[in-house]
Amino acid sequence: MNVSVIQDVLLQVGLALVYYAVLVTIMRLAGKRLAGQTTTFDLVILITISVVLQTTALRDGVLNALIFIATVFGSHQLLAVACARSTRIRRIVRSCPRHVIQNGRVDHEALAREELSYD
Repeated sequence: MNVSVIQDVLLQVGLALVYYAVLVTIMRLAGKRLAGQTTTFDLVILITISVVLQTTALRDGVLNALIFIATVFGSHQLLAVACARSTRIRRIVRSCPRHVIQNGRVDHEALAREELSYD
């Protein structure tokens, strides 16, 4: 492999890592509501953001596509392992759990903080 190919591979890896980091950040900022009570509109927004980010981060070519997929998948696996092993990392990435039912009763304040409806 010549230097140009290695630089292209490293560039695609870097772009894929940035893509994954931005998606994780967006999911974290969106809160638990996105995972627990996704509406059609939420899903459309998430997919649109992902497509725009991917279009920006994915360079042309089959090799770049494979590198992109492998990097994003590998990053996700590493983050999952890190979250499983570290409470601190898990809380940064996923936030703390919040009980929305206390003593058999719905905590409406907790629902509001999580941006969840009673339904």
